Amino acid sequence: MFGPLSQLFERKKRTALFIIDIQKALASDPQTQIPHAKRVKMATAEILAATYRFVYDAPEDSYNKIVYVQHEETPDRGPLQKGTPGWELVFKPTKSDLLNCREMLVFKNTRDAFESRLFGLNHSGNVFEPRLSDMTLAESLKASGIHEIIAVGIQSECCVLSTCLGAHAAGFKVSLVKRAHSTYDHANKTALEIEKEVEEQIIRKGGRVLDFDGVLRYWKQKQMEGGMSVEGYVEV
Repeated sequence: MFGPLSQLFERKKRTALFIIDIQKALASDPQTQIPHAKRVKMATAEILAATYRFVYDAPEDSYNKIVYVQHEETPDRGPLQKGTPGWELVFKPTKSDLLNCREMLVFKNTRDAFESRLFGLNHSGNVFEPRLSDMTLAESLKASGIHEIIAVGIQSECCVLSTCLGAHAAGFKVSLVKRAHSTYDHANKTALEIEKEVEEQIIRKGGRVLDFDGVLRYWKQKQMEGGMSVEGYVEV
């Protein structure tokens, strides 16, 4: 069943695409990746391709943002140790200057990215160094006019859900893209079952679950000027 969503991307009501923890250990390493890593990467790549056109071709007064989230953990917690190949992002900022306001890199060591103040603002070669900000992530986004986040990423029930809930608590509208998030199988639940449970939790909190195919078709058809409406492409 599909319900309306007025103005997902629109002028003066800006949106941030959050790419959460799509890192090589979780998405590209055959030994440690989640079962549906290929599907999440393919979906995210298509979403990014459409989003780049909107973010970088839009008029200056309608900036939206792409936010890359990179998790760090200790060896006893998992494979995402800072500086290791597994910690690296699969999808990285493409512009050398993250101060251009259209891309942002957030470093974290908690599930909720909204608890972080470490942003990648200093670029040297291919390395983005973390800098402690005086502003919280929520404050930084609101200062840029962001009012809604669209989330994709790994793991559904951990950092994806926690970041979505953190965004909701901070006053943002929240949308999660179906098929563009996943996790590991658990002993008593499959990854697909967990994905569905997380989507249901987002809806119960007042968020939206976007139908990937419908939204992507719509994005690809739109000229990147002014607002974007995805009326009719939201799964509820």
